[in-house]
Amino acid sequence: MNNAEMRIGNKITVLVPANKYEFNCAWTEEKLLPALELFTCKLLLVLDKIDPSEVSGYFGLNTRETEQLINNLMSNKLVSLDSEGLLIPTSMLRQQSSKGDDVTLTNYVERNETIIFDSLTHSIRKDKGFNYRLIGLPELSVETSKPLRLEDAISNFSAQYKTHLNLSRRTERERNRTKLYKVISGINRGTIQFPVDIEFHYAPSDLSQHEVKRISRASEYVNNNLQLPLSVHLEAHITDYLGSIPRSEGGVDAEEYCRIVKDEVLKQFADGYDVDYSGWLNARDARKTGYKSQMTRSVFGPIYLDKNQFTIMKMLNEALHDRGELGLSSPLKAYWLSSDVGLWGANNHSLSSFCEKIKKTLQADNELSNVVVVHHGKNIWDASSFRDFHSNYILSGIMTSNNLDRIEIFLVPGVFGVVQYHGYPNSNSGVSVPIGYATVDINRLELLEKLLKSRLGNTSKLKTSWPKKVPLQELLVPEWDLDKMTDSRISYKPSKRSLLKLSKG
Repeated sequence: MNNAEMRIGNKITVLVPANKYEFNCAWTEEKLLPALELFTCKLLLVLDKIDPSEVSGYFGLNTRETEQLINNLMSNKLVSLDSEGLLIPTSMLRQQSSKGDDVTLTNYVERNETIIFDSLTHSIRKDKGFNYRLIGLPELSVETSKPLRLEDAISNFSAQYKTHLNLSRRTERERNRTKLYKVISGINRGTIQFPVDIEFHYAPSDLSQHEVKRISRASEYVNNNLQLPLSVHLEAHITDYLGSIPRSEGGVDAEEYCRIVKDEVLKQFADGYDVDYSGWLNARDARKTGYKSQMTRSVFGPIYLDKNQFTIMKMLNEALHDRGELGLSSPLKAYWLSSDVGLWGANNHSLSSFCEKIKKTLQADNELSNVVVVHHGKNIWDASSFRDFHSNYILSGIMTSNNLDRIEIFLVPGVFGVVQYHGYPNSNSGVSVPIGYATVDINRLELLEKLLKSRLGNTSKLKTSWPKKVPLQELLVPEWDLDKMTDSRISYKPSKRSLLKLSKG
């Protein structure tokens, strides 16, 4: 099975601890000569000797300008005067010209450099400064690791300074012409964190086994065009951490999920709490995971994955266009019911991109539209821990004291919806892969709306997580009467909700 046949099933971001240092460094930098000085050197190399007055006539300079030009070249040891008072090239100039490169000046400069060493392998990482949007993401722990001694940090920097130049200098010329002379002094600025993105790719297993092949790819996101690979040792630490993530237990199983949401496609691969991901992937490749209508389509992996974003935004925009054709323009609310699995929505770049697209699309339809995430919680601490990260991307949050499980719903009532079940493709991993469908079918939308309301529970079970001063009723659909839903709530096995311990000693 080659990589082209693998499908991305999840994408998360974890924070890796690092130590921040500030070094006062001495550098040697090679810089090109100013144009007039450069051409004077080239002229001198061709003629071998030249009278200063000829320089003045050749370039049209006055006496003062000529003297300044010659003084600059002599101070940089590029030209000298012979016994006859003629300008001649120095050995330094001849040596530089023999290399075939442009003549350069070597400057000695001192500047402070901020250096980041990851605390696990002590390799240099990109200094991106503090980002409040990372607060709340899962974190790796280094309780058994100590910061580098200052002398060891300096030694590490000296050995890795080219990596630092690659991350901190803009142009290739600047990187190639800058060399570390020495580190004069340094100071430890304390512990920080930097984000690492991890993608999980899956492919069907051999011999029709249920276990799928999985490849995880971890990298440090620098910008849209650059992602830094991690060292083997750092990837090993991350793999150990991922292996410690607990699996969600209890709640609706995969078979019951398929019955509740009428997922006739996934039903073929559901067995109790397990999903035959290998069989589903094979069926997907054979184009046998369709719902017999373009109104409903399969969705593999979190809805914020780039490929899923494209499908979802296309379906949503078409549904909003049809709504506009009918003359409907009332404010919309998109509800995102989280699932009770480790690392739900723990992503930085793709999640923020998805939420921003949804917000702009809905508010372009009506500026009073809103996006509301629903999470489990019973007190202010539950709300705080969830709010720390997700409030950076999602406009509003509601906390329900009802137990949630592996079901996830994203719904714009009456317009568009996605429902997914979080299964575990590998028995030794707590990283889930959501799988389900996206739909604009009115019957399925009504079904998902009923399911969402049953999971919310009556208003006594709900609280506004954020914004704090917004009344709960403003975040609910006006026509909903949740207090009448208590007896019709869909029952399921109690969830053994285990708290995800994000730090690993």
